[in-house]
Amino acid sequence: MTADQVFELARVYLQADACQIAKCPNFWTARDDIEGGTCNTAAEEAVRHLYQTCLRGLLPENWAGAEWWVQSYDGGRGLAFHFDKDEHAMKARHEMITPVFSSVLYLTGSDGLRQSPTVIVNQRYNREEQYAYPDHPDHSTLVFPAANCYCLFDGGLGHGVLDCGHNEVRTTFLVNWWAQQPEAVQRVSEEDIVRFQLTRAGASSSLDSEELTAVEVACATSDDDDNEATSSRSSSSSRDGSRCCSFASGACCETGMEQGVAARVPLPSVTVCEQEVEVDGFLTLDDLLQDRGLALSGVGAVPGIALSHPGLVLFPLEGSQLRASAGEVQIGAALVPLSSLPEDSGCSSGSDEDEGEGVARLRSGEGSGAAAV
Repeated sequence: MTADQVFELARVYLQADACQIAKCPNFWTARDDIEGGTCNTAAEEAVRHLYQTCLRGLLPENWAGAEWWVQSYDGGRGLAFHFDKDEHAMKARHEMITPVFSSVLYLTGSDGLRQSPTVIVNQRYNREEQYAYPDHPDHSTLVFPAANCYCLFDGGLGHGVLDCGHNEVRTTFLVNWWAQQPEAVQRVSEEDIVRFQLTRAGASSSLDSEELTAVEVACATSDDDDNEATSSRSSSSSRDGSRCCSFASGACCETGMEQGVAARVPLPSVTVCEQEVEVDGFLTLDDLLQDRGLALSGVGAVPGIALSHPGLVLFPLEGSQLRASAGEVQIGAALVPLSSLPEDSGCSSGSDEDEGEGVARLRSGEGSGAAAV
């Protein structure tokens, strides 16, 4: 069986196991087991394949392993913006430790069924000041779920999920790649496998393989971003801050990785300025993309967008606002002029249970900072 067939089999079983894995805590697979192929479950086989096809050559020399989990929930609803982090370190010592890369393998979605998009913003967390900056991100990258599509991005960037108008179940397999093992995150045990009835590694099947598609995410970073840590991850990464994935899928092409390991899909770039939106008004992303001739579904649908919006804040629309909107809304967000916000507005993302509320400033503390996207 080829490596692609093993991955396809692992992905199929991963879909079958998704509801069970979603009940589990986050699991850890060490570097030695990923590189050596000593996988215990189909999920770990999927992690190994992602490493071989997309991560090899991108991770720092001292990378330690991967944390993984599944989130499956009713479609249409979003997820509050957050930073992925070592949850135990944050709760115990208020210490912010972020992964090298965050990533999402979508198990559901298609061009014809646009589920809630992942959104990544150019906002980081200043560990010394314990503050997210900039206050109001001016670049947002949206990636739409599509089964077998893999989104990889800088683990220090804020991200979340926007609401949408569709209600189908949205399922994702999340993998964070770390330079050190997060505290209190352990490898899946034999007891876990039996208790949750997880598919073991090495199951046989005659399934044909499918191509893995890696989305090249574009997201500008602020001029004062601290790139010291990220620049060391790939000696040939772009230094101009033009991609949040200059250390991820974008760098795969730049560093001469073996061709054919994954199909990479560049995202169209869209720029909208404050002058294009009336004062005290707003511009929905649906209307913006329609005006720019970009299809959200059907033939020619874009896999995502890299949105530059200086002077504008990406403001998530909640479920009640979506239902009150005329017509079918596919992206639950609008651009609002920064000048129209109250001067004391911190634009907090709220709690993780406050789905998609607020956007410009991301929380570092309570809740599931490593929540799925």
